[in-house]
Amino acid sequence: MSHFLKSKLLQYIEQLESETAWSEEQFPCFKCFKKQKISCRTIVGRLCLSCIENELKAFARGENLKKWSLKDIVTALSTNGMLHNRLTVIWRFQEIWKRFSDSQLLNLELPSLNCLQAGRLL
Repeated sequence: MSHFLKSKLLQYIEQLESETAWSEEQFPCFKCFKKQKISCRTIVGRLCLSCIENELKAFARGENLKKWSLKDIVTALSTNGMLHNRLTVIWRFQEIWKRFSDSQLLNLELPSLNCLQAGRLL
């Protein structure tokens, strides 16, 4: 994928993370044309939840995880992480797990994992 297309797609995906882009009024989805109660305004039109999920999954499939470091993965899973990156890590976790050794993944500095390692429930 060209840099230009990837930057446009990323711009489009990032709009999904803006609270002001979402609406609970009925709008037709520009992709499937169904009128849905919940939709998100994007640069190309409104999308329903089902079409948004499909777009996010397509974006996740297109990510080159070989370029992601452990730090990138931790950032994606943090509260500061972008939604599309977090979903990419969740949906493609098996690939990530195979790429890094068990010890590398188990020693990540994530607050939630530290609580579990200490024997405390969240």
